[in-house]
Amino acid sequence: MSEVTRQNSDTDLRALTDLATPFAIRTVATLQVPDLIAAGMSTVEQLAVETGTNPDALGRLLRYLVHREVFTEDEPGVFGLTDIGRLLCEDGPGGQRAWLDLSGLGLRELVSTPGP
Repeated sequence: MSEVTRQNSDTDLRALTDLATPFAIRTVATLQVPDLIAAGMSTVEQLAVETGTNPDALGRLLRYLVHREVFTEDEPGVFGLTDIGRLLCEDGPGGQRAWLDLSGLGLRELVSTPGP
């Protein structure tokens, strides 16, 4: 196996086994961060106050999702929505936010679904 092929395979495997991204997306959906950003609260400090979270931890979470193209960070500590982030708003198409909300029906369906 060539070095380039191995690196591509490693990247593909990491993408298939990544657990951080789904939980990060579910966390911001649960906290309704995209709705807050859409309403004009864009600084990590504002978002932390509104969500009752630690600003440092929330900032790390949002920066992680910037790299996953869910949010933008237009200047340090100031966040915006991408097209993906807009899908997570309460009024987003398809009701994605409610399905991803950790306290909502989506999780209850996932948890209560019998295994194979």
